Amino acid sequence: IDDLTSRLGGRMSGMIHRKRERLDWRVNTLCLHMPLSRIHQLRNQLRQYRENLWFRIRSVCKDENARLKAHTARLKGLSPDAILARGYSITFTLPERDILRDADAVHSGQAVEVSLARGRIQCRVEGKA
Repeated sequence: IDDLTSRLGGRMSGMIHRKRERLDWRVNTLCLHMPLSRIHQLRNQLRQYRENLWFRIRSVCKDENARLKAHTARLKGLSPDAILARGYSITFTLPERDILRDADAVHSGQAVEVSLARGRIQCRVEGKA
C-alpha cells in the first residue's frame, strides 16, 4: 500500500504539473486573443500611425512653404513695380493711355506719359531716333 500510495502521489504530482502548464498556456493564449488586449494593441498601433502622419504632414507643409516662398520671391521680381524699380519705365500715349510699344505709333508733338518707379512725367515727342 505504501508503494502504491507513493506511485499514485508521483503520478498525481506529474499530472497536476502538466495540467498547470496547460492551464497557464491557455490563460496566456486567451489573454493574447482577448478583445481588450487586442484593442490595447490596436490603439498603440493607431497612435503610432497618427504620430507618423503628423510628422509627414509637418514635413510636407515645411517643404511646400519653402516652395511657396521661392515662387513668391520670383513673382515679386517679375511684378511691374519691381521692373520699374530696376530702372525701366512704361510709356503711354495721351489721351488714350495706350501702352507705347513702337516708336512708329507716335508722331512729333504728341503728348505721352512716362510711368517710373516713383511717379509719372508728361512729355512731348520731339522726334524719333
